[in-house]
Amino acid sequence: MGKITNIMIYGYVPKEYGGKITGGIATYIGNLIRVLTERGINVGVIAENVSFFKRSFHKIRIYGPPNKYWFWREILYSKTFQPNSRWLWNSRMGLIFKDFPSDIFYSHIPHSPANFVENLKDKKFIVMFHSLHAYEFEKDEILKERYFRNMEMSFKKADAVIYPSNKLKEKVESLFGKHLRSFVIHPLVKVPEFNYTKEQSRRYLGIDEDLRVVGFAGIFTGRKGEDILIRSSAGRDWLILFAGSGPNLKDAVSICKDMNVKAVFLGDVHGDKLWHFYNAIDIFVLPSRSETFGISVVEAMMFGKTVVVSKEVPEEVAPEGIAIRVGLNSDELSEAIDEAFRNPLDPESIRKFAAKFSDEEKFAKTHIEVFTGA
Repeated sequence: MGKITNIMIYGYVPKEYGGKITGGIATYIGNLIRVLTERGINVGVIAENVSFFKRSFHKIRIYGPPNKYWFWREILYSKTFQPNSRWLWNSRMGLIFKDFPSDIFYSHIPHSPANFVENLKDKKFIVMFHSLHAYEFEKDEILKERYFRNMEMSFKKADAVIYPSNKLKEKVESLFGKHLRSFVIHPLVKVPEFNYTKEQSRRYLGIDEDLRVVGFAGIFTGRKGEDILIRSSAGRDWLILFAGSGPNLKDAVSICKDMNVKAVFLGDVHGDKLWHFYNAIDIFVLPSRSETFGISVVEAMMFGKTVVVSKEVPEEVAPEGIAIRVGLNSDELSEAIDEAFRNPLDPESIRKFAAKFSDEEKFAKTHIEVFTGA
């Protein structure tokens, strides 16, 4: 394949592109959009976390779920109306690819039926296994089996497979074997110039300057271990500053009230407010039950914060000596947080380690090499 001019990405987008609830995948895709467009590549994104069908930006087109007018038009004009998921995906993506032709389809949702529609047969297919969470945490056995088969088909169909960490690569390969063209590309983690003091950030967020503050950032699903952090904080004098939203947010608020845990919930933050969050905290804690990278961990490190993480966070992201690693136990986590307050790790060593994830040129070059070689 020669020079890339257009690429279609399937996944989620950050707030600046209309994303509603965002997270690690949206951050990854947002950075990828930016580095590709800066290098003259036009990007289309089929996004599952926006509320519009189409919106254009400079060199970027975002396509969301179809609205009711689109749906009824398809029913009226379809010669072979078959109201099933395959028909819906073919119809939807047929319109999208007619509007935005591309040679490459880069999917960040390996368990989706979108990866198997007829519209993709003439395109290079690259899949990013950002996690196995949809499969591992699904309680419905029928859906769980369907997700597994879809991931298996995506893996076998792909011209190239990308992983965010060696940990996840090993996990996927234990399920499906080795792929001839597989690559580990760490997410790009960028923090802009930020010259505020901790006191200024606390005033910006309305946090008392004298408090000991523990930070947590992530989507509230239970998978990030927000409940473990809350239970480990019962009877302790620190405040938990939560950044994020999600289906389990109300449960987290309720548990804090029931256990009399001091907490402030900022909601889904982005832009300057996100950087004020990291700047305002004393330590950062992510007791994930399952984690395949941990962008928020690296962002906290870039502010020189001591991080306490579960051993589910890949060691290549948060090794001993740079981070405090603990098991999924509230007592152990509570002791580790106390230790982090008493003996914080060297902030300059932490920043230096985290800086290796901010190499924008390497991030762009590696992706483009994978795309052109597919």
